[in-house]
Amino acid sequence: MKKSAIIFSPYFGKLPEYFDLWLKSCEFNSSIDFMVFTDDERLWDLPKNVTIKKMKFNDFIVKLEKELDITLHIESPYKLCDFKPVYGYVFREYIENYEYWGHCDLDMIFGNILKFMPSETYDKISHLGHLCLYRNDFKILKAFSLKSDSIINYEDIFSSSVHFGFDEIGNYGINEVFKQNNLSIYPYELTTADISPSRQGMVLAHYENNKFTPLFGTRFFTFENGSVYSYEKKKKCIEKKEYSYIHFQKRKFDVNINQYNNVLFTNDTITDFREEPIKILSNNSFNSRAFFNRYKFKIKSILIRVKRNKEIKKIKKRK
Repeated sequence: MKKSAIIFSPYFGKLPEYFDLWLKSCEFNSSIDFMVFTDDERLWDLPKNVTIKKMKFNDFIVKLEKELDITLHIESPYKLCDFKPVYGYVFREYIENYEYWGHCDLDMIFGNILKFMPSETYDKISHLGHLCLYRNDFKILKAFSLKSDSIINYEDIFSSSVHFGFDEIGNYGINEVFKQNNLSIYPYELTTADISPSRQGMVLAHYENNKFTPLFGTRFFTFENGSVYSYEKKKKCIEKKEYSYIHFQKRKFDVNINQYNNVLFTNDTITDFREEPIKILSNNSFNSRAFFNRYKFKIKSILIRVKRNKEIKKIKKRK
C-alpha cells in the first residue's frame, strides 16, 4: 500500500533555531515522509518519518544540472525556489511508493496536514511554494517542462541566476503551466496561516485569485499536540481556529521551549503555552524587530522585482 506523500526540503546554512519543533510537527504527520538536504553538520533526534541527507550546496547544484541537463548559475540558496517543481523528477528514486511528492520550507510548523486535504484527487495541492504536493504520475513529474503561451520557459528560468518565483508566481510560473495544460490545482493555501513578513503583528497574508490580501487582527498561534491554532480577539469573545500549518515567512524569533506539545507563537517569541488566551492577547506588545524587518523585506522585494523584470526583458529581446 502506498504512503500518502514524501516531501523534500533542501536547506543550506544553519538550520532554524526551532528545527526541533519542526521535527516534532513532522512526527505527528506519521503517514507523510520528509527528506531534508542540508550541509548543517549538527546531529538531531529524528522521528521515524524524517531523513536528513548531508550534502554540500555545490553538490546539490551538480545533482540538478545532471538530472535537468542544463548549465545552472545558482549564486545563493534563495534561487532554489525556482527548482521546487522539479524535485520529484530530480529525486525520482525516492518517490515510487507514494501517492504524492512535494516540497516544503523549514520556516513553518505543521498541523494536521491530511485533515485539510481534499477528498478527491488533484494534480497539484496548493498554489504556494512553502508546502506543495504533486500527484505521483509521470506527466505531472515533468509538468515543469510542459508548453505554455509564455515566451519565457523553464530553461530560461533555470539557466538564469535571477530569482523568478517559478514555484508560485508569474504568467510563466508552474501554476500557469498547470492551468494552460488543464491540470487541476486544489487551493490548499486557504487552510494555512501564512504570516505576512511586511506587516506589524501576526497579520495573515491571504492568497486568493492570484493576489495576497492582508487579514488584520489581534491574534497569536499555538501548536497543541500536533495541531496548529490561532486565538483571535473578537468584540465579545476569543475565536479559536485550526489551520493546516503556520508559515513564519522570514520572521525571527526568540526561542525558549521546554516541551513540544503545547507551544505559543507571538510576534517575536516561541515559548511554552501556559497562560490563559485573554492574558496573552492583552500583553501582545509592539515588536520593534518586526517593524524594521517589514521595511527591510519591502526594499529587498522591490530590488528582486526590478532585477527580475530586467532579466525578462533581456530574454524576450533574445527571442
